[in-house]
Amino acid sequence: MSLRTKSFVPVPAAETYLKISENYHEAFETGYTITIDEIKEHLRVKNWWVSQTFSDTVKHIQINTIARQALKKYPDRRWEYLYLKKRLFYKRSYYTFIIANTVILDLDGNKKQVNKIPTHFVTRSDILVQYKGIVNTKNFYEFLNKKAFKKYLVFNMPRYDKQEVDDYFASLIHL
Repeated sequence: MSLRTKSFVPVPAAETYLKISENYHEAFETGYTITIDEIKEHLRVKNWWVSQTFSDTVKHIQINTIARQALKKYPDRRWEYLYLKKRLFYKRSYYTFIIANTVILDLDGNKKQVNKIPTHFVTRSDILVQYKGIVNTKNFYEFLNKKAFKKYLVFNMPRYDKQEVDDYFASLIHL
């Protein structure tokens, strides 16, 4: 795969480490801050899935060896956590792409487009592990039928709002 995809945004070339560092810090300031690790955690997916799904669609920048050297020489403490990352996605582009590919599935199988997504998603497996003893494979769908929490289809993968799930099970435990 070529680095020059329609979503790859080259950081302006520069001749000095200072200018390279400034260009990257400007990119960070404008929103190129979403890491692959953050996407993996948010959507509960694997590395390869993020690369395959987002690299050709969501705007991103790359941090190469020279850029890393420039950032190390001219650091900005606010952004140091990004310096070792290889690819950083543009926040607005990321959320727009996620929202466009997410629907809520109701009990009748109808899909409703969303205009906002949860901060953290969880999978059915995550729920079964976290709430073992309360929910199991057999009764999981009973909780969905009770409309205890919404089922999102994110790129056709079932996901649930972590906060909504946690709130629901917290209410059961306190009864």
